[in-house]
Amino acid sequence: ISQHITFQEHICTKLKLYGRVRVSHEGINGVLSGHFADLQQYDVLLKRELDTFQSQQKQEKGTAQVSNEDNNKQDDNNDYNYELDMKYCHLRHDLSVSTQLFESLSVKQTRDVVSLFEPTSPHVSNQDGGIVKQSSKRYYRRR
Repeated sequence: ISQHITFQEHICTKLKLYGRVRVSHEGINGVLSGHFADLQQYDVLLKRELDTFQSQQKQEKGTAQVSNEDNNKQDDNNDYNYELDMKYCHLRHDLSVSTQLFESLSVKQTRDVVSLFEPTSPHVSNQDGGIVKQSSKRYYRRR
């Protein structure tokens, strides 16, 4: 997990993406804002990183399975398959762009990717995100 946190910090800083990314053994969850082309590049680099990680895990598992075959054991919990659910959302038109974009980056390790909570909890927040044009620049918020 620490290597992936370092990857996230490096790539987001390089692409000037801001927001929050949470990394756990379960997966990754985050909300980022930045220019659309930079967010698309982030997607490409993240997929490449996850493909590399998955290949390494399969190689390690293959080595472990050879030694486990004598014991007739197979550990299905070590399969590292992933699905990415990436969305690009529109910024609200009734608020200024600057109030909707993130100003800093926070990448942290968490125990769970998705917290379970009661829908009536006072800690539940709802944020809209998305696309707004301002002069010749386009701003995007990744959700």
